[in-house]
Amino acid sequence: MPRTAGPVGLRISILGTMTFAAGDRVPMLRAAKPRQLLALLIMNPNRPVPVDKLAAELWGDTPPKSSVATIQTYILTLRKFFTNSLAVDAAVVTKELLVTEPVGYTLRMRSRQLDLHDFTDLAARGRAALTEGRIAEAAELLRHATDLWRGRPFADIPIGQVLRPKVRGLEEARMVAWEDRIDADLRLGRHREVISELSELTGEHLFNERLHGHLMIALYRSGRRLEALEVFQRLRARMIEEVGLEPSKMLWHVHQAVLADSGLEYMSS
Repeated sequence: MPRTAGPVGLRISILGTMTFAAGDRVPMLRAAKPRQLLALLIMNPNRPVPVDKLAAELWGDTPPKSSVATIQTYILTLRKFFTNSLAVDAAVVTKELLVTEPVGYTLRMRSRQLDLHDFTDLAARGRAALTEGRIAEAAELLRHATDLWRGRPFADIPIGQVLRPKVRGLEEARMVAWEDRIDADLRLGRHREVISELSELTGEHLFNERLHGHLMIALYRSGRRLEALEVFQRLRARMIEEVGLEPSKMLWHVHQAVLADSGLEYMSS
């Protein structure tokens, strides 16, 4: 079992720009490469990250000959940052927070030190509540989860080849939580309340069929049947033109229900 120590007073937020809090202090780490290195360590908490992976993240497939020494310098920069920010002895940081391993470095963190852990917990609890039919509870939990986001993960940090898949995974998790939260809101009859948000989201995610289905349902249940049909027609035309595919059976089902003016009792996605 990996050790999960680390000074309790540290709080790191990554769901947007990367920020830090230590008690009433808001420490600043401005150097770009140390921030990028720290981002990769944060995404691999409590387990060693090999030096070659750190180098691949920082420099891609062509790291400089001095990469190992340069990474050591960046680690010293991070340790100094944590020492000053937390007002602890440097030995504490070296032994309990940012630890040298035989193959690389480990950032030791407790789960509640990172906003990502809060998001993951809230989203999982919200999804479970949604599955079990506790819709109001699900909507509240999922809203708290999505409200933690302030933008793209690590929005102010260059994303290299090692970190990129992890960032994509975070963005997908955010989208699923967003979709689930809107799902819960629709089940609670909050159709008009979500139209503006769904219009914006479908404009950003042009091929997300679940979001388009949600928007069609929200419009139809708000008395805007023609607009609901137009959402389907625009998406279908775009899909045929750009990727040569028809919408899914789920979306066709929503479309047919709107055409039939069936009342469209809420359908779970």
